[in-house]
Amino acid sequence: MTCFNRLMQFLVGLNDSFDHIRNQILLMDPLPIINKAYSMVLRVEKQREVYIVFAENI
Repeated sequence: MTCFNRLMQFLVGLNDSFDHIRNQILLMDPLPIINKAYSMVLRVEKQREVYIVFAENI
């Protein structure tokens, strides 16, 4: 499987709540390797977790 195919498979498998980061990744030129894309998605997920914890403590 090519790097492009693995990246597309990863992006297609993302939950709809990651639409924004998926679109950002698809707009990158050149497309990132899958490790970079995974890192970007993970960063968004961690930011959401921090926001939830912060919101619960207000």
